Parts: sequence; structure tokens; C-alpha cells
Amino acid sequence: DKINELIENAMQNCKIVIVCLTPCYLRSRALCRQLQYANTLGKKMIGLRFATTTIPPPQDDPVSQILMNMVTIKVMDLNHGERIDERTYKTLQQQIDKLLDAEH
Repeated sequence: DKINELIENAMQNCKIVIVCLTPCYLRSRALCRQLQYANTLGKKMIGLRFATTTIPPPQDDPVSQILMNMVTIKVMDLNHGERIDERTYKTLQQQIDKLLDAEH
């Protein structure tokens, strides 16, 4: 299907994959397949973790292993109406810069 083709093309051409880790994301088989695809391509990944999302404990499945090795940043608590603050933006930018610098 066309959307999957577009996503795969975008992943092939990007340097970093940013993943919004939400409870729905972690339950979605399609999104977990995309995460595995990015990992197969060797893409560097940053997970934006919302406070309501917990990373599942390590298991033998590939998605758990990817999540455990991913840089994650707590973004906000959706239950309390928090917004992303300046510090979070700076942390995200620093992590992106660090991953991009590691390529050189």
C-alpha cells in the first residue's frame, strides 16, 4: 500500500528516525514493523516518550530490544496538559546533534 511505501522511502533517505512512543504506538503491529524496518536499515533513533508511556521490560522480542537501546527523551505528560518546554527542545536538539556528529 502507498502509505507504507512512502514511509519506507522516507526511512531509507533519513539520517535519524524520531519515534513518538505512546501506548497506542507500542500496541500497533504496523508501527512496530516500521520500527524494526528502521532498525534493519541501521537508522539512528530517538524515542520521544510521553509520561503516560512506559517502555516494556526487555524480552526476547526484537521490538523490546530496539526500545531498550534507543535514546529516549521524556517529552510531556499528556494527562496533565503539559506542553513541551524549552529544556526539552534543547535536549532533543543535543541528542540529534550527537547522533549526527557520530556519523563523521
